[in-house]
Amino acid sequence: MPNPSKELFYRTVYKTLNRKKYKKTLDIGCGHFDLLKNISTRKYNGIDILDYKMDIGKNAYYKKVDFNKFQTQDKFDLIVIHNTINYNGYYDIKKFKKNFEKMNLLLSKDGYLSFNFGHRNQEGYNKINQFVLNNHKKYNLSIVKKFNYGLFHYVTNPYLYKLILGLILLFPILDRNHFNQKFKYFLLKKTKP
Repeated sequence: MPNPSKELFYRTVYKTLNRKKYKKTLDIGCGHFDLLKNISTRKYNGIDILDYKMDIGKNAYYKKVDFNKFQTQDKFDLIVIHNTINYNGYYDIKKFKKNFEKMNLLLSKDGYLSFNFGHRNQEGYNKINQFVLNNHKKYNLSIVKKFNYGLFHYVTNPYLYKLILGLILLFPILDRNHFNQKFKYFLLKKTKP
């Protein structure tokens, strides 16, 4: 059964991202290519550490590779990393900083960086949040959008799921005023130095 908070997250993010059309997109941790199905981009590049043997279509490319080992000369006007950072346990802040710098270098002029991070490790969550808030300007990035989310998870009853989804669509504050489930989203834009 899907997760109502996750569904609301994706609806919000895709609506935001679809305000613009992209020339080149890099989807880090692309999974089953949901981003490709939900945004407008001329060229899509998906990477993941898992091997997805799927036909993804024209002007769409997939490579099985860890982002830490990913190399390219391309610049992207949209880089996305959703549901990957700090989701499965301890996430090293040094690794995050290194990856953040690498993503920033791969962004084209006026490019966008869309990412979220999870709650599994409170200390890691706080450090990532503070790093982004304190350092985005240093990397010539501006905050376009940010929000917290994550109260309702893994509802198994389909009627309860629809009810909860309807409530959080009407009253997003219910989802964003979470208890111990902390998730955060940032959309950053490359600015001129």
